[in-house]
Amino acid sequence: MLSSWAAFTYQKPSSPVSPTATVFDGVEMDASDAYWQPYRFPADNASNPIPSCAIQTAKELAKLSQASHQIITVYCGSRGKVTASSILSLYGRCLRWYEELPTMLKLDVPDSEGLPHIFHLHIYYHVALCQLFQPLLCYDGFSDGTKRHIRSIAVQSAQAGLQILERYQRIFSNRYQTPLQAFCLVHLCDTLIRQRVNAQEAIEFCFEMLHEALAGFLFIGPLQAMFCQTVKEHGMALPDNHEEVWHGRKRYSTEDLLDTCERITYVQPVDILVERIDPSISQEFEKAWQKFIETHGGTEKEQSDIVDDADVELRPSSERSGQGNPTRRFMQIDSLMNP
Repeated sequence: MLSSWAAFTYQKPSSPVSPTATVFDGVEMDASDAYWQPYRFPADNASNPIPSCAIQTAKELAKLSQASHQIITVYCGSRGKVTASSILSLYGRCLRWYEELPTMLKLDVPDSEGLPHIFHLHIYYHVALCQLFQPLLCYDGFSDGTKRHIRSIAVQSAQAGLQILERYQRIFSNRYQTPLQAFCLVHLCDTLIRQRVNAQEAIEFCFEMLHEALAGFLFIGPLQAMFCQTVKEHGMALPDNHEEVWHGRKRYSTEDLLDTCERITYVQPVDILVERIDPSISQEFEKAWQKFIETHGGTEKEQSDIVDDADVELRPSSERSGQGNPTRRFMQIDSLMNP
């Protein structure tokens, strides 16, 4: 958990796992009689035994954490500037991780009632993609077509993550969650606010979710205050009922913020990270992307079937479920490279 928390607060963990280490080597996977049990109330009881997949989920979460910390290392490390090849290498690693997920950990069935830790695994995946591409959107050297292409990946990642969070809320309520899920929420909403894609809807959804979780975790209050500051800095309006979501406390000290993030904001420091980008990325990215598509098997139809970024929006929950394979959808961007 500490390793994931470091990624969500954009810090290097004190003892990071090597990105090439084999995780859970020699660890026995879930037993056949290891079942998941609801625990919100004493009377909770699953009507049918549900395999927990807890150890398998923890293994995949560790692998995803390796990729997430490698993203931080690429942007903040000492091995030179950020290049197109380094970005797309990490993107490929994330896509392979998703494609290779065991069947029992996938969320391909619309409106299925998956397990809470499996939902969190997929939400974390979309946050990692947002953190990978967000700094590139602040770089001024790209052509309009390339920037549209990168923006589409970031926006679709954020939307997909929020769709899963909405499903989670509908099934379990946001009162019961892993503490780190609140950090995922603000990062995904932050992406839509920055790109001004259905930002107001994302803001209202974020406040609603944080309000539900606040009773269970004291750090949600400072995190909510940080998110409020982000909304104001981007010239957005707070929800009409924002006074009701604070549970009586609206002000938090610097110490409160530091206790939550060890920084005074959860926000990815894109203004600093953009300085790490190699100027040659402007010329290299389109060529590197074409090679990436060929290597990862994007078809001609997939490359030309991307939704135009002007039409990308958060749809009502009745229309959000079942958006297809996220990996394939993120491959559908070649038409934006050559508008």
